[in-house]
Amino acid sequence: MDKLSIIIPNFNNEKYIEECLQSIINYEPLANNVEIIIIDDNSDDNSCEIVENITNNTNTDINLIKNKTNLGTGFSRNRGVGLAKYPYILFIDGDDMIIPEVIYECLEIISIENNEVVFFDMADYINGVRKTNPYSQISMYGFDRYNSNIEVDEHMNIMFGWSSCRFIIEKEFLIGNNLKFYDSSICEDGYFVADMYNAMNNVSVVNKVGYLYRCNSDKLPLDEKTLNTMFEIYENIMDNHYYDDILYYQLLYQCLPQLIHLTQLDVIHIKNYYEPILDKIPIHIMEGLFDLYKQFYYQIMNENQQYLDNIRGAGVSSPKLLSIIVPTYNSEKYIGGCLYSIMADKELFDKVELIIIDDNSSDNTLNIVKEKVGNLPNCKIVNNTSNKGSGYCRNKGLELATSPYILFVDNDDMIIPTTINKALEIINKEKTDVIFFDTVDLVGNKLKTPKYSYINMFNIDKDKIITKPSNMKNIMFGWSPWHYIADRNFIFDNDIKFGRGSLGDDIYYTSKIYCKMEKISIINDVGYIHRIGSGISRNKHQKEHFKKYVEVFNDILEKYNYNEMIYWEILYLELLKGIKIDNITVKELNSIINTVYSKIPSSIKEQMFYLYKRMYDIIENEDEIGFIHLKGIFDRGLMR
Repeated sequence: MDKLSIIIPNFNNEKYIEECLQSIINYEPLANNVEIIIIDDNSDDNSCEIVENITNNTNTDINLIKNKTNLGTGFSRNRGVGLAKYPYILFIDGDDMIIPEVIYECLEIISIENNEVVFFDMADYINGVRKTNPYSQISMYGFDRYNSNIEVDEHMNIMFGWSSCRFIIEKEFLIGNNLKFYDSSICEDGYFVADMYNAMNNVSVVNKVGYLYRCNSDKLPLDEKTLNTMFEIYENIMDNHYYDDILYYQLLYQCLPQLIHLTQLDVIHIKNYYEPILDKIPIHIMEGLFDLYKQFYYQIMNENQQYLDNIRGAGVSSPKLLSIIVPTYNSEKYIGGCLYSIMADKELFDKVELIIIDDNSSDNTLNIVKEKVGNLPNCKIVNNTSNKGSGYCRNKGLELATSPYILFVDNDDMIIPTTINKALEIINKEKTDVIFFDTVDLVGNKLKTPKYSYINMFNIDKDKIITKPSNMKNIMFGWSPWHYIADRNFIFDNDIKFGRGSLGDDIYYTSKIYCKMEKISIINDVGYIHRIGSGISRNKHQKEHFKKYVEVFNDILEKYNYNEMIYWEILYLELLKGIKIDNITVKELNSIINTVYSKIPSSIKEQMFYLYKRMYDIIENEDEIGFIHLKGIFDRGLMR
């Protein structure tokens, strides 16, 4: 694998430069394969002394170069390029940080694929909390985790971002195309990135966050001189790169929208800045924008101040408390009711960031979504270009979520907003990892509380805090990701993700939650209405499909062996679903489930409720008469 030159311009970053450097050198695989070139721009604080101290206490190659006068970030980066000795270059700002594992992966990829550039995603870092940027670049476009050798001309309607800190670039490509930074500290990236986009032909994309951009209060707001310089540069870039579609998209998707968060200008003044730029954008570019951005420019150019205020309210300065993620696929019959339940209670909806990931529906689902919520500033809509499965959609929703708490809702189901609001208040107050609430079934037009309701069975108080859920015995909350709200940091800190595709994707996600959660809340109220028999979900009760689920359970047991909560979920909720399979014999069912049942310790089985022990005895002993009675219990809906 080739090595990497990391170039860091520094000016008065004594508060942050140590954290920046530690994010590199604390990950040994990367630290052993880089040189760090720090160009200090005549700082008058203690940042150079901090760098020198770190240099003396690490084996990583760190070189501190000092400008004699303040010459700007652009000059410092250009100087760093001239000093770089390795074939690949990464730029980092002195107050930001990297995710070193991701940068290392990107270095491996560009070394193997011989790309000109490899892109990764960027997240904001606000008061010590990592948050996905509301205009997140890569994750909006349906990319898989790793995408190698992308022909740039095929991906014009995309934004990789205007920052020079979100990619690794080949040094030979950089020098060969005479890529230079503007000698300034204002928009110094502009010309460099514009020329890079104009020159690059073959890139790779890693759909992971590799860079944390620190959002400091001292960066806001922009003054009039800075604004004028920025827009002069934008216009100059457009004049010098005419008909380069990818540059138009960078401006429209990233640079111009950010103006509303970086200033306190009213809508008329923002329009005055936008108008000269928009007048130069070809019609086919404006028509090719995502609907969210078309609406954005339409409202600004029509001087809609209320819309601007709403957008700012949904932005970084005022984050929503709960991200509700709804994957959709061919749900035109039910999606309206689902969205209505989310928006019905204004007290709750004012706290919500709504993220809808449509999995390339072939019916009218996406049009209904756009009609109902497309103009709302707190709603993000993403349309996959191909069908990728609910697991992919949910993971994408997680990447886009910026709120501190997460709730998943299926597109044919509904929430009880008063309970969700109550749960949100409790988890925010108690700071638990997860809060559980109960569910109710919707069969046809009738609500039906299951006789063996998950929470009711265990005599749990109305509101309960449990600090050691790993010690809970003989309990089940269910696999579904829609019967709890989870803390976003808890999810990301433990790298909790859904399985890829649609089969068992929620089982992998919830299993890891059960294994990692240390403090939980429970409210014995119904917060979710689950529609039974809508025809939207796969039928989990047919024989071949059930066999595949059993394979998932086997995989889960291998990953999370000896976790009692997972044993209870499998015993109470999953294996017995095989009873509902049409035309299955007790002998067939025993052969299918025994691969899992035999792995569960006897000590767990002995603690089961008597009714469940009896059911497993019937199946294990292949009691045909008893099995007929069991099927009758399930057919009458007494168990689910």
